[in-house]
Amino acid sequence: MEGVWMEHGFRRRQLLGRGGFSRVYCVEESETGRYYACKVSGNRELLKREAEFLREAVHPLFPGFRDLWEEDETGYLVTDFVPGSSLESLLERRGRFSEAQVARIGMELAEGLLFLHERGGGLIFRDVKPANIMIRQDGRIKLLDIGCACRIGESRAGIAGTPGYAAPEQLEGSRGLTVRCDVYGLGMTLKIIAGGGGRGRLSRVIAACTRQEPSRRLPDMRSVLGELSGCGRGKCRMPQTELSRSGILVQKNIWESSWKTP
Repeated sequence: MEGVWMEHGFRRRQLLGRGGFSRVYCVEESETGRYYACKVSGNRELLKREAEFLREAVHPLFPGFRDLWEEDETGYLVTDFVPGSSLESLLERRGRFSEAQVARIGMELAEGLLFLHERGGGLIFRDVKPANIMIRQDGRIKLLDIGCACRIGESRAGIAGTPGYAAPEQLEGSRGLTVRCDVYGLGMTLKIIAGGGGRGRLSRVIAACTRQEPSRRLPDMRSVLGELSGCGRGKCRMPQTELSRSGILVQKNIWESSWKTP
């Protein structure tokens, strides 16, 4: 296997993780010395689909696509390597996050998901959860593993997602899924990191995102951004920049220096 990577200009460094159908390695580009993540899977069609989605998800929330090749019935997908800590591991260490922190995490995610939903034919991520959210060493968020994504309204999307975070209609295999699936996943993620639902306005936003019936949830990420913008107001000193698509002010840096991961 090492020879396969060398032929494509990479050296394997270490195993980062494994799932049911794939393994992810840290690899070093021989020419530049830069590190990347390489997903290896025998399911080449799923890997091709993931690569297709990554090429479309050109946004700071998502890792960039680098390369894709096949060798001996195995697929290799190379993407940006994201150093830092997962939101899941930070949650285990901290127990919960403050209202202002939860709101800023939610806004960062909602901005990127809004881009994904409105890009071209539109994509639904379908697997928003703390384990897929990385807090980089510079304090920015990355959302990993776009392999569960599908087109908005796709009739053959199939069942995908993680129980406890996936919307009910995803796990039922419903056809014609909408962006409300990601609204639900984002809401469940915020509920968990808030310690069970938060308080005040934040709790109401989370409740509006996580209703079982899709038609009763907030309709899209533009609405989520609008609701979250009022949570924790006055507790955040980070600079704001204008979100061009929605016109809503979004906190681009969600961690102050004292919160950054080592």
